[in-house]
Amino acid sequence: AGISGLMCAYTTKFLEFQLRDSGGQFMGELDAGDPDIRKTERNGSAEMLPSGNELVRSAQFLVLGVDSNGATTQMICDMKKTQMKVAKQWNTRRAGLKIMHPTKGLFNPPMWAVPWKLTSTQESNDKGSWFNYQVQQLEMESVPMPALQEARDLYTSYRAGEIKMSSGEESQTETVTTDDTDIPF
Repeated sequence: AGISGLMCAYTTKFLEFQLRDSGGQFMGELDAGDPDIRKTERNGSAEMLPSGNELVRSAQFLVLGVDSNGATTQMICDMKKTQMKVAKQWNTRRAGLKIMHPTKGLFNPPMWAVPWKLTSTQESNDKGSWFNYQVQQLEMESVPMPALQEARDLYTSYRAGEIKMSSGEESQTETVTTDDTDIPF
């Protein structure tokens, strides 16, 4: 059970939501430099924006899932609230990882070259119980070379700005042509 994959990119998103008792609606994504982010005030576990809405920090990982046959799937692993603890631990483990190179000695491998397994585990507190991510490093040889090459290419495309991780709520526009020669009837 779980998903095996390669971390290809990481970003933090700042999302604005109405409070649950007001409907909990997604209000939009704030730019990392938005001054309202620094003006938040704690209200229990929530970070409240000057607007009265909640600021939710979201750790988003671009992951290349790899199945047992070597087939790949691109996915976003989104971690918010109690899942942020796991995101921080995962990033810390990845950044501190050292492996032995046959000729160069110890080095920190690129993020896209380290295979991980994501599963779920049940957690609870006085407010209830829920499932959270659990992340485990896999053997370096557990992923086929074509998947590693695809992960490297995905990382490169993300760094070049060709791929963006979005909140999924951005408006999309449709191109409409008025040239009569494009109309098939």
